[in-house]
Amino acid sequence: FILLNIFLTAFVFNINTTGDIRIIDSEINATHFETSKIELAGSHIWITNSTLWSATKYDGNGCYHQCNDYDLYSDLNFYGDNLEINNSLLHSRTEAPSLSGSSYYWMKTYNYVEISVDDLEIIDSSLTTYSYMNYIQSGCNWNSKIIL
Repeated sequence: FILLNIFLTAFVFNINTTGDIRIIDSEINATHFETSKIELAGSHIWITNSTLWSATKYDGNGCYHQCNDYDLYSDLNFYGDNLEINNSLLHSRTEAPSLSGSSYYWMKTYNYVEISVDDLEIIDSSLTTYSYMNYIQSGCNWNSKIIL
């Protein structure tokens, strides 16, 4: 199912089935949300000639004084028996390019790619994660992980 909240801060694309999932010649692109998640769970998952882009972006100063109200979360998750990725781009990204230089503003970003399958095949494809903050200070951090 697809979930967009009323304030447009979250995007969730979630398919959970006991059957097969085929994504062919497609683009699933979520950008400029505070939370973005693309999650596929099925017996056999094929991603061919496609782009799955889970990305978040925050253009504000950060969260004033030791809080986490504007933290960014970007996830790409795959669960099943088999996952085949062919001629495709799978990307998780967080970006905060306009943070204040003041030590009173905090920001954290988290982006993860998790693959939990019995058989994984990646052919002519990219699986990437990227995190950017224009200003790093105490209380701010970024986390990027690919879990296989």
